[in-house]
Amino acid sequence: MDVKMGAERTSEIVKGLRSFSRTDTDSLQILYVNEGIDTALLLLKNRYKNRIEIIKDYADFIPEYSCYPSKINQVFLNIIANGIDAIKEQGKIWISTKFENETIFISVKDSGSGIPDDLKERIFDPFFTTKAVGKGTGLGLSISYGTIIEHNGEIEVFSELNKGTEFKISLPLNFNNK
Repeated sequence: MDVKMGAERTSEIVKGLRSFSRTDTDSLQILYVNEGIDTALLLLKNRYKNRIEIIKDYADFIPEYSCYPSKINQVFLNIIANGIDAIKEQGKIWISTKFENETIFISVKDSGSGIPDDLKERIFDPFFTTKAVGKGTGLGLSISYGTIIEHNGEIEVFSELNKGTEFKISLPLNFNNK
């Protein structure tokens, strides 16, 4: 039974990696945002299972999003991974999506340690990290910020020490037509 479960898990991961790592730097492709988030969660599962509860509140309808999917998926992976890292023991991560006014909204909120006020303005700077030496490069949020801007979107951070952090992303549906 363990072998069968292991094979199924491996199959899921390989499928997730295939869709996640599409080479799409030169052309726009379709992304289903909720599926992209679920793939990021699948890839990160070993880092949060048995200690962090993931609470999803996905919109019933999010239209196809024409974008650079591997870049947007990397944003999801980076932000969720940071939320996991911010939770030292037990905690929760809330992920929600919605669509209104031709814009896709994504929120990722964690119950982790939060970001000190004096560091909030630097979190998107290249090579800035609050993690211990060898634990982070300081590029994840910088790359994520650049990707969201490339898609004519916005990314905001709200944080309170010892209460957690929330990243809010907005992506205009027709970013490439502007």
